[in-house]
Amino acid sequence: NHNKQKGAVTLIIALLLLIGISLLTLFTTKVVMTDQKVTANIVREKQAFESAEAGRQFIIGCVGRVGGLDSLATCPDLTFIDTDLDGVVDIADAVTGNVADVINFTVPADFQGNSPAITLAFVDSVGDPYKISVQSIGSSDDNTASRAVIEDRYVVPPVGGPPSHALISKGSVAGTGTGDIINTETNATIWSGGVVAFAGNGQTFISDGVHETPPTKPQCLADKDAGNTQLISEGGQGGGPDTIGIDILDSDPYMAAVTDDEFFDNFFNAAPATIQNAASYDDVADLDGMASSIMWLEGDATINGGIAGCSLPYGNNQDCADVGGTVEPVIIVVNGDLNFVGNVDIYGILYITGDLHVAGTTNVYGSTILEGVTSGAGTFNLTYCSAFNAPGGFNPITYPVPNTWRDW
Repeated sequence: NHNKQKGAVTLIIALLLLIGISLLTLFTTKVVMTDQKVTANIVREKQAFESAEAGRQFIIGCVGRVGGLDSLATCPDLTFIDTDLDGVVDIADAVTGNVADVINFTVPADFQGNSPAITLAFVDSVGDPYKISVQSIGSSDDNTASRAVIEDRYVVPPVGGPPSHALISKGSVAGTGTGDIINTETNATIWSGGVVAFAGNGQTFISDGVHETPPTKPQCLADKDAGNTQLISEGGQGGGPDTIGIDILDSDPYMAAVTDDEFFDNFFNAAPATIQNAASYDDVADLDGMASSIMWLEGDATINGGIAGCSLPYGNNQDCADVGGTVEPVIIVVNGDLNFVGNVDIYGILYITGDLHVAGTTNVYGSTILEGVTSGAGTFNLTYCSAFNAPGGFNPITYPVPNTWRDW
């Protein structure tokens, strides 16, 4: 009848609505689940990328420490799989066939993701030994996502090797003051492109063949303190002629003829602009207490006092080892003339593009190199120490090769 037909229509409509609502619910649920999966995947992808990038940044910090690539095994928080059990982090090298050890680091408690797997490889250990490729593979906390970050970098010791002499000057060496220049290692004290003239009471000393064994402080300082030296050259005191011995090489025409840039390149592994960019300090006020770093002073400078390159302060007539300090050598570059006025001690390399004038008392343990001339009536003491001016004693200069960073 008519009422029954109306009931059937209502039921059909209700069923259709129910089916429609059910389908809509299922579709909505599927969309929500898909969104959740997409969001979870994005989170995991981000975790993996951040883990990989953290690994890249971590290893950059490690290779920039004193010792560079050779000191990786002692980098704080670094762990590695020592496949050949030699205690050294191996770097892949296609020339030698060396296989890279996998590097990890101890992750902090709030770190998102797992510790990345980091490997290093020489790009060309023969033609370009300072260029390495860094690969860091990060993963999410559940290991379902991974990302790789790759970058080529240069890890360059700032100096090419220990300078051969305590004092190297492209110009002349002169002065009316006093001072001792001591080299008990290579027995070579001064090398200059100009004339060496001791107008004052300057003296040079080399080894007498005796060395403190075992030394209670760095060998150069121990031999100096013990008096294991012999006088070779000295100024003509009282108006007498200077005595220039075999330890001094002066009036070298080849040195005098080189350009300033060529002279700089003889000692540094990078251009002046690169060295300047790598400097941690650019103000003479920061000299006192600086350690294991580079200072670049732009323009003429005056240093009134301070100790650079020692972990502890000390008083007059002492050195770093006397107070139990650790020598942490520095490189100080003055792009101009330098005046020493007060009492200054420097451990490392002092490089001056202009002239050097000494009015106070200055002690340099390492080497002093200048493109100009020396002068002054102060006391200038130089003690050659290869341990304080060798490449391995300084933080390497590390910088990326342009356009090599990629995350695929």
